[in-house]
Amino acid sequence: MRNPTFSLLVLFIIACALPTCKSTVEPVINNGKQIKVKKHAVVSAHPFASEAAYKILEQGGNAIDAAIAMQFALAVTFPTAGNIGGGGFAVVYTADGQALALDFREKAPKLAFEEMYLDKQGDPIKDASLIGH
Repeated sequence: MRNPTFSLLVLFIIACALPTCKSTVEPVINNGKQIKVKKHAVVSAHPFASEAAYKILEQGGNAIDAAIAMQFALAVTFPTAGNIGGGGFAVVYTADGQALALDFREKAPKLAFEEMYLDKQGDPIKDASLIGH
């Protein structure tokens, strides 16, 4: 049998320790003013994700490396945003001067169809999308 007192104690210790954790990147709130940078700039929905991307750039990684690190961090810090397994678009300018337009939209399985989660009346079937086909 688990000890609820011990579990509460551990939870309390973690809660007390959280305020001592500090990011090395301070969030910047842009109120319409221009922000100038000398080397790197990253922007995301969460400061920890921005920090992850910034560290990649500081260690010599490129913008694509930084974007991937940011996306993985956002999967943890902001999971309600479209994340791992989601799709998107990107315009990439490579070091050799090549401009690339990437389309990495998510795609449905080949046998998927528009009404696959609807009943005969066109209403959603409860929890049907949670079961693989």
